[in-house]
Amino acid sequence: MIVKAPTKEELTTLFQPDEYVRDGYMTLNATLSVAHKPPATEGIDASGVEEGRIIQILRTSTIATGGERQADHAFLQFLLDKGTIGAWYSMENGPVSEVLFSRTTDTKMLKDTFAPYPAAKAGAAKIVVWRQWLSKGVVK
Repeated sequence: MIVKAPTKEELTTLFQPDEYVRDGYMTLNATLSVAHKPPATEGIDASGVEEGRIIQILRTSTIATGGERQADHAFLQFLLDKGTIGAWYSMENGPVSEVLFSRTTDTKMLKDTFAPYPAAKAGAAKIVVWRQWLSKGVVK
């Protein structure tokens, strides 16, 4: 879930009405992120749902150096500019380094497209693609 909150305390307050969080069945595990291109917030058709894909890039080794990170981000920016992905977040820490959204339902094409991702080729990242259903227009 993507939530914009100015502080972790305010973020925690947002989830207190949820009985699963409040009663301890679920815990809040928040990670700061940078929104390179967030999902749309306008022009959404809430009356319909469409299937797309979420791509997670998982860290499998230590955090990359600045130059390696620049190559990874240049690759992702190319995919964003090309329209392969429609939203992109970089996670500050934790096991997930990037979260990307795509309107396509072609999982094989996405896996093939991400195969040359520099960190994956170097063995420092793993690409995971999974189904996601969002309101129409959330991912452009």
